[in-house]
Amino acid sequence: TAFENNSNSHNVTYTVTICAPRAGLQLREMYCSNTAIDINSEITLPGHDINVSGVNIPPGECITRSYDSTIDANNFPDTAITDRCCVVARTEDTNRGACGSATINIGTPPVNCPSNSFWPVEPAGQCMRIMQTASGHATHSAIEALDFGDVCDQPVRATHRGTITWGDNSSNYGTWVDVATECDGVPMSTRYAHLGVVTVENGQQVNAGDIIGYVDTTGTGNCHLHYEFRQPGSGYRCASGQTTNANGLPCLVPPYLPEAVPWACSGGQCLTVCN
Repeated sequence: TAFENNSNSHNVTYTVTICAPRAGLQLREMYCSNTAIDINSEITLPGHDINVSGVNIPPGECITRSYDSTIDANNFPDTAITDRCCVVARTEDTNRGACGSATINIGTPPVNCPSNSFWPVEPAGQCMRIMQTASGHATHSAIEALDFGDVCDQPVRATHRGTITWGDNSSNYGTWVDVATECDGVPMSTRYAHLGVVTVENGQQVNAGDIIGYVDTTGTGNCHLHYEFRQPGSGYRCASGQTTNANGLPCLVPPYLPEAVPWACSGGQCLTVCN
């Protein structure tokens, strides 16, 4: 759904469908969060609690729940407003969760470029290390990539909206997921490598912040996330100090990262990021 800038208020109805597997589901809780992303920031808006506690869904059946929201386009020019709903349910003596999202675009939001509002992964403990950066060690000497340590088994999130492709145990990448997009009109993708579980499918559309997999050790001897900017068909590199390279492709610097990282670092302790 899309609205023009300065087009006043719009009433939007969101509908969530929950389907049970063969074992059925007993719902525990559902909450829908709401964020607005413009060129400068990401803002958390009031969310929605939906009472589903104790609702049972028989095997193979579905239920729907709806809620309404009013969006004032005058207050959010060139902004993407994303509602993300997460459900916790019990099935086969195990609590499980799942999330989905829907985005309303107002004007021309900047969500097709990698976000500067969050990293693709968060620490498993209090802090994580960026162990290697762009143009660093031999494996990064000709690519725009970061390696994140202390993130084993952590969820990995897409840093922008795009289309999923993924591959399994491809040489040094192990199991990887690419999210393809056009950043300021230039085709590019972000790669997330050394994953274990992948939670998306080829061709699926995702939004910034959606979980796409979990960090593991595939294709590598130690558990870490490899995060890379790519052009169609290959990697690329930027020179020190560039924000975009000569082809208009983004570099691993703000505004495409939450903060600056050392260039050409490969010492294992390039930057420490803490919660």
